[in-house]
Amino acid sequence: MFEILLPGMQGRPSPHNNFLSHPLVVAGLVVVAIFLTVSSVRIVLRARAILAEQKALEVSRLELEQRKRDLEAGLKNSNSPEVVERIAKEKLNLKNPGEEVVVVKTEAQSASSSERRSFINRIVPDWLSNFFEFLAR
Repeated sequence: MFEILLPGMQGRPSPHNNFLSHPLVVAGLVVVAIFLTVSSVRIVLRARAILAEQKALEVSRLELEQRKRDLEAGLKNSNSPEVVERIAKEKLNLKNPGEEVVVVKTEAQSASSSERRSFINRIVPDWLSNFFEFLAR
């Protein structure tokens, strides 16, 4: 390093010239540099996370808009006679005059109904079930 000699200070170095040669100053600058580097890396990582979240939210928004359009189209068609008839048949078990309805039970449904009958037979005595069958005729 070079020295600045001022008049009247010949041969003595200035205290400001040796500022960076002091170990505590160098250590402090290194700590500050590490702190700034870590902070900037954290900021960059957070920015990337925010961008990824923004992209995910945009995809979600587009999906919701598509679902909204589908629901609006379904709402427009919900008053058509075909839709009303389908809903009446599926949800309310209604039928048009002159139609025959056939119900097909799966094995699982048949097993659950036979289990229900055996449970009822165990609880309700025979004479009581005969009485209810008589009333049902």
